[in-house]
Amino acid sequence: MVKDAHPQLELFSSINTPLNRDPQMSRNFFSYLKRYEKIVLLTIGFIIFGIVSFCLGVEKGKGNIRQAYQYRAVASNPPQEAPVQPALRVAPKQEVVIPVVLKASGGQKYTIQLVTFQSSRLAQKEVEALRKKGLKPLAIPKGSYVIVCVGSFSSKDTARSLLPDLKKRYQDCFIRRL
Repeated sequence: MVKDAHPQLELFSSINTPLNRDPQMSRNFFSYLKRYEKIVLLTIGFIIFGIVSFCLGVEKGKGNIRQAYQYRAVASNPPQEAPVQPALRVAPKQEVVIPVVLKASGGQKYTIQLVTFQSSRLAQKEVEALRKKGLKPLAIPKGSYVIVCVGSFSSKDTARSLLPDLKKRYQDCFIRRL
């Protein structure tokens, strides 16, 4: 009986032959990954690409701003004195009279608030325009504002009869107490 020097080489008979790989083993990296893993890897890749491109854009933008703000030496002329002009006379302001009704007489407790102005001049113009339309406007000063109202009514129901006509021009008008 002759015994071989390397009896276990029978199991590995392909050792002496050139490497013959299995066709399934020669697949690329992405073929081993599952579908959701590919999506995750692509998403990570896009995020990294976006961050890198953003950083490069910021650095490029900083360079553009530095170039735009370079200081240049400019020759200056000595300061010249400004010619003195005579002071202009200002005409005194004319006071605008606004009819003010703080409390209605008797049982008339309601009015319709149309507009609030910060300028008394604009409030006066609005009061005049309402008078031309045949209404009875009131201008009520309240702090730095002037409230323009129309009419004085004894009940809310009588005020409601005029409200739809006024809502056509003054959308935010409402009934209030005097």
